[in-house]
Amino acid sequence: LDKAEQRSDWGRRPLTAAQRAYAALDAHVLLEVAATYPFPAALGPDDVAALAASLRGDFRVLSDGDIDFSVVVRCKTLALLGGGERRLAVLPAGERLSLAPDETLAPASELVGLFGLPRGALGPIGAHRAADVRVARCLAGRTIALGCGEVGKSLVVDAEVLVACLDRAVLF
Repeated sequence: LDKAEQRSDWGRRPLTAAQRAYAALDAHVLLEVAATYPFPAALGPDDVAALAASLRGDFRVLSDGDIDFSVVVRCKTLALLGGGERRLAVLPAGERLSLAPDETLAPASELVGLFGLPRGALGPIGAHRAADVRVARCLAGRTIALGCGEVGKSLVVDAEVLVACLDRAVLF
């Protein structure tokens, strides 16, 4: 990975074609490394913020007390196992998910090993070892707050931006 663009002016808009290409390749390499080498411990909000910064879009890690939940939808991320794959489902915190016949909820004791983040802090950014991510269609057009590696903090992003940034994400 050529690091020449790393020191360029990233605050200047629009980004150059070289900067966009570097950012895309940098994120791709990071995701490939994360998928190949399992992390030994849970990721924290700084890890998630660094991963989010490598993606295109406005991602912010905030303390829950700093989030206006009258306009931001608090979400939960459910870790699922099915068909030999890891899957994540993002839905509003009060909603229930109907599991597919081949799906089960991942045991809480195995979340860090399987997804890199603990219960109460699980979110689709930073969940290592690539997983399919399904985002509830009712979140389209909404700003959402997701787990980010630490209870009491959330990753805040528009739902469509989240889906657009993750290779294996869809609205369902």
